[in-house]
Amino acid sequence: MSVIYLDGGNLLPEGNKGDELMLRVASSKIRSSVPAAGQAIRPGATSFEGRCQLGLKQLIWPKRLNRLSGNLGYFILNRYRHQIGLVSEQDLRAVVNFMGYRYADFGSRETEIDAKIARERSQRGVKLIFLPQAYGPFQSKQCRDSARTLFSSAGLVYARDRFSKEYVSELMGPDFRVTQFPDITIGTAGEKSDYELPDEFMVVVPNHWMLSRAQEKDQTAYVAFIREAINVSMAQGLHVVLLDHSPFQDQGIIDELLSCYEKNERVRYVPERNPLRLKWIIGEARFLVGSRYHAIVAALSQNVPAIGTSWSKKYQGLYSDYGVDELLVAPSEARESLASFAGKLREGPERERIVGALKTANIDFRTQLDKMWSQIAELVRSE
Repeated sequence: MSVIYLDGGNLLPEGNKGDELMLRVASSKIRSSVPAAGQAIRPGATSFEGRCQLGLKQLIWPKRLNRLSGNLGYFILNRYRHQIGLVSEQDLRAVVNFMGYRYADFGSRETEIDAKIARERSQRGVKLIFLPQAYGPFQSKQCRDSARTLFSSAGLVYARDRFSKEYVSELMGPDFRVTQFPDITIGTAGEKSDYELPDEFMVVVPNHWMLSRAQEKDQTAYVAFIREAINVSMAQGLHVVLLDHSPFQDQGIIDELLSCYEKNERVRYVPERNPLRLKWIIGEARFLVGSRYHAIVAALSQNVPAIGTSWSKKYQGLYSDYGVDELLVAPSEARESLASFAGKLREGPERERIVGALKTANIDFRTQLDKMWSQIAELVRSE
């Protein structure tokens, strides 16, 4: 059996919904272009039921299988692994990597581990593909050496923003081919949610990383900034819907906000867990105030203005590519201007200008993604 390994994402109920959406998109796109190949994900990325929903097998390493089962058990399980939904390294023909923001100085150890695995797979003839994601910076010697090994093993490397492309190009040299393409979830439509929504509302999607990885002054101002965004939106007649894009990380901020507005019927929390339905809800909003990358992508890709806050360069790249840099703000500096900002995004010529820019960009991004998936299909089909 020829198997394509999807290296990234998860289907866990409390997991990051952006990661889950990337997994769903990657699986769907590859299945449509290479239907004969099986697909597998790593152990721990989902439950058995979750894998069955997407028709995925589970990759398990031979040494681990041997430790779990003993010599006789390993022989039996290895022989009948396909019948019970397991695959091993020897089954892999291609690896599609979308691990997110992992390969950089702060992930030096992970980069080293993945580089070793990538080199071994490449030596066996496995095709390695890195989908558009954030990379770098690579400043430490350990990280630079590991990242060079990682990217040298790849057949295709795509960067999601110009900063990441520049980091990889500087690391690998001018002859190395790294191309920039948009986030893979941009062209994916949402799916109607069963939750009841108000007639006219804005969406808030917080991110706990703003409390630890943003600049110190923005960490301090963050929750007050979110509360001000809620207050000015209600003052303009909008309802407010709170969404959680990473339940195991961001629920604390959601709970804090709910405690502030527990008697206000115009603020509600919608505990949707399906990422496609989360995207649909965002698409129904007048605008979004958020800090989760894929929640912002869900808004902009559906022509919904999004006021974003940033803890990473990947946000600057996203807003720059869409041509709406003014919508990315610093919590410590933007509270005073939120009222006029939100008013312009609700209605009027400024909103129409921004929506027009988003529509134009999205047409171009979808065309680019079609080209990228065609390149990937051609490489994978060669196997």
